[in-house]
Amino acid sequence: MVNLEPLNGTLDPLKIARWLNTCEGIFEDEEDKDKIRAAGRAISTSGDTESLRNWFTENRSELEELSWEEFKEALKDQALGSGWRIRALRDFFTTRSDGQTLQEYLTGLEHKYFILKRNDPAFKDLYENLYKWYLLFNAPSNLVD
Repeated sequence: MVNLEPLNGTLDPLKIARWLNTCEGIFEDEEDKDKIRAAGRAISTSGDTESLRNWFTENRSELEELSWEEFKEALKDQALGSGWRIRALRDFFTTRSDGQTLQEYLTGLEHKYFILKRNDPAFKDLYENLYKWYLLFNAPSNLVD
């Protein structure tokens, strides 16, 4: 049986990206169903993650039929809401230094990049979509939200 670091505390994109990255490093040779079971066991039953654990418990049999990639997407959508991808992209592309030190700015930007890279398989298409995203995030905010 695989034991994972618990997922607890505030649910945010960086925390989930780091947790899933750790999970993948631990069980590279495991079957998808075993990965999903281990991930479900590691979701804390208290605090902000309680509703996520309840979701897993209530949908366990359906979730165990998914591939690991499909499960990760379902978990992120449940934990962060279905609009998390567009919010993460907006956060990355609208980042400004605004009085931060260079190191603080670069660290924040690296965290946002990690979220995109680890959480969204479509990120590999970044350069092809850069122009469209640039236009989108410079559009009036009511078109994005």
